[in-house]
Amino acid sequence: TQHPTKAAFGDDGTMPRNLVGRMALRVTDAKASEVALGDSFPRADRLLGAGDAYVKGPQAIHRTQLVLVDEHDLDEVERQEPLLETWPEVEAEDLGLEPGRPSPWPQPVEVGMGLIAAAENHGRPWLKNAIAAEGLNPPGSGRAGEIMRLGQAALAWLKEQGWTLVKMTA
Repeated sequence: TQHPTKAAFGDDGTMPRNLVGRMALRVTDAKASEVALGDSFPRADRLLGAGDAYVKGPQAIHRTQLVLVDEHDLDEVERQEPLLETWPEVEAEDLGLEPGRPSPWPQPVEVGMGLIAAAENHGRPWLKNAIAAEGLNPPGSGRAGEIMRLGQAALAWLKEQGWTLVKMTA
């Protein structure tokens, strides 16, 4: 974002906690720097500009110089076809996940429950109980919040497309 604020990253703080890597160019003030880098030091408001930046990884923050490459210069670079024609199948081990452990991505039941929670204005406790009632491990508060946001975003998109959710009774 060009203007890092807590609101830009979500007021609950979930998104910034999940950003393993960050990059900050010069910002206008110390508060924006803290939001961008997740800490009060170093301060991105004291960078020189013109590509002077901080790059934050899981273990360290590095000061670096970024370069702007003009589009005309990119047109001069020799191009090649992509090396992959199709994406390969990925197994849990390929992603560093243990086989049999819960997926970090929402499962169909979780997405469905998130949609119901959004449509009926239920909160995270309801969502966690509903997922458990379906035989899955109930998510923690952070994951439940993500599922709620996914359900709310999906519901909003469906409404924009003219769809609605209707509860079917037996």
